[in-house]
Amino acid sequence: MQVGRPVDRDALAAIVGATADRPHWWTTQRVAELLWDGIVTWCRDQAVGLPAPSDVRETLTTYLRYLSAHGLLGPDSDRPAALRRAIAEHGRPPGRPGADRRGGQRPPASVTPIA
Repeated sequence: MQVGRPVDRDALAAIVGATADRPHWWTTQRVAELLWDGIVTWCRDQAVGLPAPSDVRETLTTYLRYLSAHGLLGPDSDRPAALRRAIAEHGRPPGRPGADRRGGQRPPASVTPIA
């Protein structure tokens, strides 16, 4: 999408597929839901393997930068910097109970993180 930015084909397919209902509407809450459940659900429903969490984080960051750079983020979207922070906040390594890398709260235990 952009020169020098990482994009994983499988991660991009999962991101686009999981957000097809409103592809230009992005909020920090939507990022959290996508990373914690949306990708997993979409991949399960499509009977495809999960992309690597690091590929999802990097590809989502690149995808949102692309949308922003081309004026494709919807008017009700959060600011790009807030979206990038949400990716970092909710993209914690699995297996750490209670909080993510930055100390933020994670969703309930019933939700499986993808990134």
